Amino acid sequence: DIMNKFVLASAAILSVNYTINAQTVQEAIKKTENERYEAASSDFKALIAKEPNKGDYYFYYGENFFKNDDLDSAMIMYKKGSETSAMYPLNYVGIGKVFLFQNKESDANTNIFKAKTLADDKTNKGVKALTLMKIAEAYTKAPMYKNLPEAIKLLNEATKLDSKNPEVYILKG
Repeated sequence: DIMNKFVLASAAILSVNYTINAQTVQEAIKKTENERYEAASSDFKALIAKEPNKGDYYFYYGENFFKNDDLDSAMIMYKKGSETSAMYPLNYVGIGKVFLFQNKESDANTNIFKAKTLADDKTNKGVKALTLMKIAEAYTKAPMYKNLPEAIKLLNEATKLDSKNPEVYILKG
């Protein structure tokens, strides 16, 4: 009986500790934005350990590597996300973005097309708009393959889908 109480108390302490360490995806993204890449990596690892089939965790973990100029690790995360959650479009955007930065335009376009196709199949307008925004962002930042007219077209489409999202207007600017 004492052993059972000890095991239950230990489990409760561990679960509380694990919950404290495993931040939300928004907090991990915020750490990436603040260039706290290692702290964000720890959060993404914990989130993925808890829910290994969530495609957005892999995408944002890939973004963490991408923003830290680690294209190889970013590609690994985007690919893992596309394998884990094949219907989630953002990982294909990530793969396409890495290919754009590696001057592999046809590979990039294949993945970006797949992302757009998957996004078009989504009933969730937020996911559609976010996918279009991330593609537009890739087109504005890729060193060799800037496509500003296409980026503006995608952002206009995203605005129609999600007019209350301030990020659309920031990207347009």
